[in-house]
Amino acid sequence: MTAVSGQRAERGELIAAEDHSDDLADVEGAIADLESDRYERGLFKGEAGAQRYTAMMTRLESRAEGLRGMPERPAQREVTLSQDTFRERWESLATDHERGDMLRRMGLRLYVRKDDDGSIKLREAISARAWLAGEEWPGAPRHRRSPGASPGPAAASLSGR
Repeated sequence: MTAVSGQRAERGELIAAEDHSDDLADVEGAIADLESDRYERGLFKGEAGAQRYTAMMTRLESRAEGLRGMPERPAQREVTLSQDTFRERWESLATDHERGDMLRRMGLRLYVRKDDDGSIKLREAISARAWLAGEEWPGAPRHRRSPGASPGPAAASLSGR
C-alpha cells in the first residue's frame, strides 16, 4: 500500500458507443413499407392520397438522411481522478472481503510461498484487467513483476493490510 497510498484513485467509466444503424434500418424499413403501400397495394389513391404519401415519404427520407449524417463512435473508456486517494479508499472499506474485492478489481495478485528455511516470501503482480471489465480501480503501478523478483513495497505493506 505504501507504493500507491498517496496517489489519487482513478475511476474508469465506459462510454457507450454511438451507433444509429438500428434506427436507420427501422426508417429504411418504413420507407420500403410505404413504397409497397403505394405501388404494390394501391393505397394513397387520388390527389389527397398522393399528397399524404409525399408528406410521409419526405419525413422518412429526411429522417434517414439525418441519421446517416450523425456521428458514429465506438465504445471507449474515460478515466478521471477521484477526490480520494488509494489509502482513503482502502481505509473506507469495512471488511477484508471488500478490500480483497478492490484488489481483485485492480488486477493485483499476491503470491505467497515458504522458502526451504521456512521464511515467507511475497510476490505481487498487477495488471490492467480492471480497465477491460469497466470497473473502478485505484491508480496502481501498471507493471508485472517477474516470477523470481523480490516483492515490492506494495506487496510487503499489503500483507499487513
